[in-house]
Formats: sequence, C-alpha cells, structure tokens
Amino acid sequence: MFARLFEFAKLFRPASEAVIADRLYVAVMQHARLETFYVDFEAPDTFEGRFEMAALVSILVIRRLQEGDAGARDLAQRLFDRLFAGFDEALRDVGVGDMTIAKRIRKLGEAFYGRAAVYGAALAAGDAPGLGAALARNVWRADLQEAPRAGALAVYALGVAAALADQDLAALGRGEIALPPPGAPGLAAAGAAAGAAR
Repeated sequence: MFARLFEFAKLFRPASEAVIADRLYVAVMQHARLETFYVDFEAPDTFEGRFEMAALVSILVIRRLQEGDAGARDLAQRLFDRLFAGFDEALRDVGVGDMTIAKRIRKLGEAFYGRAAVYGAALAAGDAPGLGAALARNVWRADLQEAPRAGALAVYALGVAAALADQDLAALGRGEIALPPPGAPGLAAAGAAAGAAR
C-alpha cells in the first residue's frame, strides 16, 4: 500500500532541475533543427552549421534565464551543461574518438563563449547590423555582404529575444518555453522594432 502511495505522490512532485534543463534542451535542439534555417536561411547543414544554430538559440534562452534569480541562473548553467553533453554525444556518434573528443569540446566551448559575448552585446544594444555581421562570420564564414540571409537571421534573433522577454521566468523555470518559429505573426516586426528602438 505504501509503495503505491509513494508512486502516486511522485506525480505531484516538482520536476527536478535536471529534468527541467533537459526539457529546455530538447526545445532548443528541436528549434535549432528546424528545416527553415537550412533551406530558407541557407545555414550550412553540417555539424558546424547545426552547432551555430544550436548556439544561437541556446544563447537566447540562457540570456533570458540569467536575467532571473539564483534558481534561474542555475538552470541556465544546467542547460549549458546539457547542451555540451549533447555535443559530446553527437561527436561520438560521427566517430570522433576519446583521444580527440576533449579537445573538440574545449574548442566548441571557447567558440560558444565568444559567441555568447558578441551576440549578447548586440542583443542588449538592439544592434541588428552588428549581430548580422557576427552571424555572417560564424554561420557562413563570410562578411555581411557575402551572407545575404545573415541580416534576416539577426532580425529573427532579436524578435525571439523580445518574445522570451515577455515570457514568465517562473514558467521558464518549470521548463515551459515557447520559441516562435521564423515567420510567426509579428515576429519580424518585433525584431525590427527592437533594433530600431536602440
């Protein structure tokens, strides 16, 4: 009887932080893998291109979480850790061996931190051209003139940042997140307004 009560009680327990971080990770990766990024935005459909999209989306989410309290900031760290565990798994799946995996993950970590700093500054300033130039360098390995979709991706990212700013941090702390896809009603206008307001 007590065993049954214990199992029933677990249904009403708050989800653990690891479970919540995993929910956010799944949402981030599902979003980063949307076909539109690789077809309409023409991001490279390679490990590197998918890393870039996962980095951009996760930076947007982590940045929002870091605006919250200590619990939200801890969740941001857990999401980062889960993200890099996923990168480790992906590299192993394509045959990267133990001898080089740590070096590859370290390089990805350095790349992520660099992007987080540059994207974060551009997002905070509402600097669509600056964000577009950074995305052009990182996603397409080109300058802004040679990566015509970078500007649109920057406006999209600003729109997502605005949408996340409107989402309740308490809900995010439960793993409840809504990441609007490209083309969502009002998103491009929100992104453009975020850039124009600065």
